[in-house]
Amino acid sequence: MAKFRVHGAQHAFGSIWKVQTSTKAGDVYVRDSEGGEWIRSSFHDSEQWHYGVSKSGLEIAKKGTSRYLEVTKTRPEFGVGWTHALRVTVAKSELRFVEGRCNEPTDLIGVPTHPDYDAVCMDMFLGEPDAGHIRIELGVPIAELTRGDGGQVILV
Repeated sequence: MAKFRVHGAQHAFGSIWKVQTSTKAGDVYVRDSEGGEWIRSSFHDSEQWHYGVSKSGLEIAKKGTSRYLEVTKTRPEFGVGWTHALRVTVAKSELRFVEGRCNEPTDLIGVPTHPDYDAVCMDMFLGEPDAGHIRIELGVPIAELTRGDGGQVILV
C-alpha cells in the first residue's frame, strides 16, 4: 500500500490518498482520507473500472441505489502493456492549514508543491506483468507497487 498527500508551505496539506493492490489478483483500490469513507475507485482484472460508494457510504445512501456511480471498461494502452488509470489534481488553493501533525502515519509519502505552479497532478499507471519500460519526462516518482498478478502500479 502507498499513502501520499500534497503539502505546501507553512503547514498546508491536502487529503491523504491510499493506493492498495490485491495480493491475489491484479486489482487496485484508490481512496482519499476524506472521501474514503464513502467514495472509492477500483480497477479490476475483469477490465471493469468502478467508481462508487463504499459499504459505509451505501448505508446512508437511498435504499435500492446502486453502489456504483460509474462502471467503465479499461482505457486503451498508451504503451505496450501500460494504461493510464487515474489522475488526481490538487490545487494549492485546496490545501488546508493544519497546526501540528499528531498521529500522522509514518509511511506517508509527501508530495511537495512547486512555488511557480498552481496545482500538482499525480498520475497512476497500470502495467501488465510483461509490460516493457515506459519513459515519463518531467515526472517525479511517488511510489511503485506490485499487483497480485505480477503487474505494476506506478504513481508519478
